[in-house]
Amino acid sequence: MKILLVQPDFPIPAKSKYFKLFLPIGLLKLASYYRERGHKVRLVKGKVNLNEFKPDRIMITSLFTYWAKYVKECVQYYKEQYPDAKIIVGGIYASLMPEHCKKYTGCDEVFVGIHKGAERCKPAYDLLFNPHPPYQIIHASRGCFRKCPFCGVWKIEEQITFKKSIKNEICSNKLVFFDNNLLANPYIERILNEISNTKWNGKPIKCEAICGIDFRILLENPKLARLLKKARFENIR
Repeated sequence: MKILLVQPDFPIPAKSKYFKLFLPIGLLKLASYYRERGHKVRLVKGKVNLNEFKPDRIMITSLFTYWAKYVKECVQYYKEQYPDAKIIVGGIYASLMPEHCKKYTGCDEVFVGIHKGAERCKPAYDLLFNPHPPYQIIHASRGCFRKCPFCGVWKIEEQITFKKSIKNEICSNKLVFFDNNLLANPYIERILNEISNTKWNGKPIKCEAICGIDFRILLENPKLARLLKKARFENIR
């Protein structure tokens, strides 16, 4: 098949430090997953003319619910351009409000949650960078044992999973952790020590945490603060 992966042209604030580090990591993992199975993949941002590339399947990601209209615009555009292609919408908005997403966007299918096959794949960074990414998004864990009423993580990532090591995944001098509760990983001390003792291209690794330092865990185990510093974490949010 020919598979088109689409990141809608969301109105990302130019000065936002958070969004400056955003990458469509789900789409990049899907790219690797489908490539491994012999399919042709193309990644685009927004509504573009594909020229010779005629997709059989179009997979569109979503972010926040209040940006749903940008997802809808992409669905409508590609449905008009390629009426025979199957259009699937996934991501945060799609997972939190699947019925609304199906009706509002007019897509053929809504994918809820995490694609387990793609989750095991390394992101296809070559679709965005050459030869190596200036920074790398890492998930050392998925899910969260908290059930905070304001949060959708435990609905989207229902199964809590942990990695014992990330050493073999490292392909950049800067790691950006997207874990929703990084310190809840029972192997976090091992991982932090691993980072502090690992170099990439002969240079030490620096880290950021975009989503999730649970300070209740930090208070229970203050040793983790020293390990975070040792692993060169900066801009902890």
